Amino acid sequence: MSKNSFLLSLLIIVLFLFHLSCEEKTTKGGERTDFEAIKAIINENPDIFLVDVFDTHKDTTVNPIFFREITSRDFDLDTARRYPADSLHLVDYIHAAWGDNIKGILHYFIDGKEYTKSFTAHSVMSAYFEKWGENFDPHRGWLLKKISSNVITSSDTSSRQIYTLRITSSGMDTVLSEIMVLNPVKKENTLSRDSTLHFGMGEKVTFTIEPKYSDNVLFLHVGEDGNFRKIPFVDNGDETFSASWTTTTDSNIAKGYKHAFVDVIRRKALTDTTAKYDSKAWGIIYRIK
Repeated sequence: MSKNSFLLSLLIIVLFLFHLSCEEKTTKGGERTDFEAIKAIINENPDIFLVDVFDTHKDTTVNPIFFREITSRDFDLDTARRYPADSLHLVDYIHAAWGDNIKGILHYFIDGKEYTKSFTAHSVMSAYFEKWGENFDPHRGWLLKKISSNVITSSDTSSRQIYTLRITSSGMDTVLSEIMVLNPVKKENTLSRDSTLHFGMGEKVTFTIEPKYSDNVLFLHVGEDGNFRKIPFVDNGDETFSASWTTTTDSNIAKGYKHAFVDVIRRKALTDTTAKYDSKAWGIIYRIK
């Protein structure tokens, strides 16, 4: 082999190894697509995205007594679409819907006797990402910019509906529809201001709902310390129902994102062994500061 041929072969090998190193850098952490990158971001934020199981223990402080035993979950992207930068967006962006297929057993009690029925439900929340880096940056340069609350609907039947949710506290009075619940709002990071709901420590918060039907069992589930408790909604006499709680005063517990779930279940599902599970829940994301 001539000297020139040897040098050419050596150059080809060097370029090939360089290409492999660049490819490895581009696919850092096994993220070979933009959508795998945003899935990694979602999985790194479990206090935002992976908290839609909220009623999994027997609570003897309320009546009627029921709880859900979760047997399997399958959270993944429902939909995700990338868009190029345009007149309204400085950079490329992705709109994504994060879903969770939930299977479980509903435990309920009639005259002190326990009954069970299987159920399936689907939870969904939306998120918005922007690309502010290069492919070789962590998560291919994608940043989580906006998040929504989530909606959980029983799969077999879905007749339950919530018309509106009014949230009141000392510094807030806002009314939400289901579309608004699923509308992403800004998440706190280096490039945007956090505009999720905020409550103060030790602040009384009241949720007032207007459900579609009157034959419901209604509970508010709050789990700021990681253990959800049931708070029954009280009939206001005007087709609305209210439930209140006071946020934690523990600064350690107050850290991170919290969720309060409005739980609407058809009463017949808890009193008739032949009736199907029929439920709707809104999970409202908030922070305590």
